Amino acid sequence: MRLLLVLIMLTQVPCAVGKNYLDENLKRLDWNGIEVVWIEDDSLPTFDVIFYFDEGALGDPKNKNGTTELVFSELTAGTQNFTRQQIVESLEYFGVSYGSRVTHEFSSFAVSGLVKNFNPSMKLVCQMFSQATFPANELKKTKRRILSGMKNMISNHSSLADQVFRAESLKNSGYEIPTIGLMRTLAKISAKDLASRLVSLNKKAFKKIYLRGGKELSQLRNIISNDCGWQQHRTGPTKKPVANSTVKTDQVILVPVPGANQAQVRVGRLMTSLEVEQGLPELKTFAAKYLGGGFTSRLVQGLRIGKGYTYSAGAYASEQKMYGRVGIMTSTANKTLVPLLMETKKIIQQNSNRIDQQVFERAVKNAQGNYLLGLESTSDFLKNLIYFDHVGRKYAEIYKYSDVINDVTSKDLTRMIDKLFKWDDQLILILGDPSLEEKLKKAGFKVRKVKYQNYI
Repeated sequence: MRLLLVLIMLTQVPCAVGKNYLDENLKRLDWNGIEVVWIEDDSLPTFDVIFYFDEGALGDPKNKNGTTELVFSELTAGTQNFTRQQIVESLEYFGVSYGSRVTHEFSSFAVSGLVKNFNPSMKLVCQMFSQATFPANELKKTKRRILSGMKNMISNHSSLADQVFRAESLKNSGYEIPTIGLMRTLAKISAKDLASRLVSLNKKAFKKIYLRGGKELSQLRNIISNDCGWQQHRTGPTKKPVANSTVKTDQVILVPVPGANQAQVRVGRLMTSLEVEQGLPELKTFAAKYLGGGFTSRLVQGLRIGKGYTYSAGAYASEQKMYGRVGIMTSTANKTLVPLLMETKKIIQQNSNRIDQQVFERAVKNAQGNYLLGLESTSDFLKNLIYFDHVGRKYAEIYKYSDVINDVTSKDLTRMIDKLFKWDDQLILILGDPSLEEKLKKAGFKVRKVKYQNYI
């Protein structure tokens, strides 16, 4: 709460003389070559630690996509000294919450808990990294569970549409396969593959450590050296593949699912690395939120309130360092598919030309408020710092968000909507009953059919 109040004050008076929260509390240290970003704050008897690795799913072995994701999920499966049950029970006893995040470009492992249990908690976590054995029986159970979920995706048409849309809209970019992999790639991954990947993460990956807590967290330096065994000699992250688009957008992709009573609609495209570098990131996310970021968004107001074609509609413009994605997601009854597509096109075109000033001003206030709420959790705040470091942005931009959005004009917003969501640039994917092919062709769309079985 203290953090949120400080952020609110700073965004309300961004030019006030004095230090902000990060100026007062953030330290940068060097622990055996590993950079440490530490928000020293003892206002609560808790701690947050996040380990950052510059290696993600792009580093998976060939034809074994999902390896990195499995490494992090199986860290608790067993070590040289402890079983999965012993590890999990110990972490629960210490009151620790933990979890990993694997993207294509980087991975992270987050740990939160009580300061009084900091030392034993982090020793155990480090031993997981340095001594994980990935027992074959435990890995088999995990793979069975994941594969079962993938098979069940067939009955979850929304998730299935997302999966196929990712593959088609990012085709040949290097980012098209989900970080968890596919059924055919998971089947090939062995415990030996996980052990080899963990060695690479421990010894070769560029690492950073993000902390939030009191002076007690200084104990982590010795724990990292003695229990994790991490040292670092590299000065920066590895170079990631540049994403460029090779996808044709002059046709609708239809994924036939016999008997589907709804059409899942996905509209979007890849943002190339050049596009990621250009333009204000705040304006890009604002444009997506304005179109499809809640009940008052233009898509929901037009498609649901105005026409009754759908229950929900969303839009996004998300970026990493070397690529990004633009997308619209919704669904509708089979009979209203074509009208929904036409209305979506109309909404984009209208808001690419003119925006009502009153609606625009409400959207600005809404965006500023939601941004602050997203920083309320200290762990979320650390994740923001990780993202800013990863894409090469300065922390000071966190406090300038409100100013940036205030300076945006309605004309700026219309131009960005046109740039990101211009209808002719988008790939359109429909997942639904085979009879939709005839409806689409009658409406003048070129249709290419694909089999969903090839994407799971």
